[in-house]
Amino acid sequence: MEYESLRQVALSLAVLAVAGGLALFVRRLLMSVLRRWAAKTETAIDDILLSVIWGPSIFWAIALGLYVAIGTSGLPPRIIQVSFTLLHALVILSFTFVAANVASHALRFAA
Repeated sequence: MEYESLRQVALSLAVLAVAGGLALFVRRLLMSVLRRWAAKTETAIDDILLSVIWGPSIFWAIALGLYVAIGTSGLPPRIIQVSFTLLHALVILSFTFVAANVASHALRFAA
């Protein structure tokens, strides 16, 4: 690999680390604030919602980092387009799982 290619790979990995790390940090702050807010309410639905999105929100933060890293990489446009399409599909799939989980918990809560 030539120097410019290595530099581009290193830059993309740095962007992934910074964007992903920042997204994970914001996620942690947001979840902390939401957890404190949910503790003050009397209903359990907000606690259920937070427990359901806790795990997938890690994936969403990493996906955001990947999105930024891929978008700023020097990859050919076709590879970027396919990568974005795949990433969008995975994020939509994760939101679908969250919605199904919320519905399942809501049904158990209502029964």
